[in-house]
Amino acid sequence: MEELIRIGQQVETLKVKQDFDKTERIVMGELGKDLIVGNEEDDIQLPILQDSRISMGKIQEAQRILQELGLPPAQQNEISALTLLALCNLSETVPWTNISKETITIHNMMGFMKQHYGRIYAENTREVVRRQVIHQFEQVRIVDRNPDDPTRPTNSPNTCYALTEDALDLLRQYGTQTWEDTVTYFLEKHGALWEHYQRSRQSVALPLKLADGQQLYLTPGKHNKLQIAIIEKFGPRFAANAIILYLGDAANKFMIYERERLEQLLKECTAKRVYLSAFLDFAEFRRHTPHIAWETEVWIAEIPEHMIHYNGEKFLGPYE
Repeated sequence: MEELIRIGQQVETLKVKQDFDKTERIVMGELGKDLIVGNEEDDIQLPILQDSRISMGKIQEAQRILQELGLPPAQQNEISALTLLALCNLSETVPWTNISKETITIHNMMGFMKQHYGRIYAENTREVVRRQVIHQFEQVRIVDRNPDDPTRPTNSPNTCYALTEDALDLLRQYGTQTWEDTVTYFLEKHGALWEHYQRSRQSVALPLKLADGQQLYLTPGKHNKLQIAIIEKFGPRFAANAIILYLGDAANKFMIYERERLEQLLKECTAKRVYLSAFLDFAEFRRHTPHIAWETEVWIAEIPEHMIHYNGEKFLGPYE
C-alpha cells in the first residue's frame, strides 16, 4: 500500500498527466529502487532500473510498435512483443537504435524470453509462436524465413527467422524524432499492414456458403477443403436439412458453435450412431485403408454420390 501511495503521489506531480513513459519509469523505480537520475526539465527525479526482470518498458514499447504498424489485435499481445524483441536481440537496457539483425530459431527465441525477460513458457508454446505470431510477421513483411537458406523445408529443426531490411531500418528509429515519419514512409511503401494482412488472407481464403445464405471464409488447407466438401456435397445428399452445430479451423476454432444443442443432442436419443470417415480423394483414402474400422462408412469427396460400407448392420444411405 505504501508503494502504491508513493507511485500515485509522484504521478500527480507530472506536468502531463498521461505521460505513460514517465509513469512507467516511476512504477519501475518503486519496484526496483536501483538508481535515481533526473534533469532540469523534470519536476521530479525519475528512477532508472537495472533489473531486466521488471520488463514493463520494452515489452510495452514493442506492443505499441506492433499496434502502430497495424497488426491485428491478436498479434499485439505480450508473447508477440517478446517475439519481436527476440528478433531484435533487444534486452531491457539496450536502446532500439542498437538493434542487431541475426537469424534465430523459435527455440532460441524462447530461451531469449527466459534469459532477458524472465518469461518461461511450456515447450509446446513454440507451435503457438510459429502459427500465431511468426506466421503473421511473415505475412506483413516484418520477418524473412530462412534468409540464410530459402530452400530449407519449413518443418526443418533448423528453420530460422530474421528481420527484413525494411523492418530493421524502421525499428531502429523508434524513440527518435524521425519515428513517425519513418512509420509513414514504411506504411506508404508497404501499405497498411493490417489491410495488407486482410487482403492476403482474403485472396487465399476458402469460401463457404451455408444453406441459409451465410458466407464464411476458411483458412487454406486440405482439412478445410474437406470440411467445405462435407457441407456442400455430402450434406445435401446424405443429410438433407441437417443443422451445422460445430465448424472451426485454425484461425477460428468456434466459427459455428451451438453449445447447448451439442450438450443435449444425444441425451434422449435411441438411434444407433453411424461413424463415417471422409476423404478428399482416393489417394488419401488408400493411405488410411488399413486403419478404417469395420461397421463404419467412408465418403470420398471426388465421388460425392457414393459411399463405401464396411460391413455391419448400421448403414447410412442416400437421403430420399
